[in-house]
Amino acid sequence: MKKEFIAGLTALMLSCNPVNINSTEPIFIYSSQARHRGVPLAGEVYLDIQIIGPPEYTQRMKDSLDRVYQTPFWYFVHDNLTAIRFQPPSKVHVEDGVFDSDDNTSTGKKHQPEAWIDSELVHEACHVYLYRSGRETWGYNAEKECMRLQNEYLLHINAQNLLVDVDKMLLERFWEKENRWW
Repeated sequence: MKKEFIAGLTALMLSCNPVNINSTEPIFIYSSQARHRGVPLAGEVYLDIQIIGPPEYTQRMKDSLDRVYQTPFWYFVHDNLTAIRFQPPSKVHVEDGVFDSDDNTSTGKKHQPEAWIDSELVHEACHVYLYRSGRETWGYNAEKECMRLQNEYLLHINAQNLLVDVDKMLLERFWEKENRWW
């Protein structure tokens, strides 16, 4: 069986002519096994990060990635986030770098400025980084480190009005609330 398979595969490879792919042509992958950076391919790949969600959400996340791309924080975000997915509530899956988020615009309370949405990418990338470094990813110390990095990003882009009050947030211990499963 194995010999027949190898012989058939060899014959197939020898009979096929190479196909040139123009870099401006889209490449469609139809396999349910397709993956990008270890995550099943289910959305659009933009700047090497997969975005999964409705068109308006996808465009908003592309715009956010464009803004982060223009900062020194880009490589940190790129190295730690593999996908951004519209799947509320907001959380990051530290094992594979998938950031689930809400739309940040559905209500007046949830409507967030662009700079804040961008800073969330930095914050969530920090949790993945902590995981990959073998450090605590959840709780007081992790949140403290990730909020401080988020504030560094906000300072870098001159969005001081959006700075996180780290001490206040740590006192609230929001990660321990009932509706938080992570």
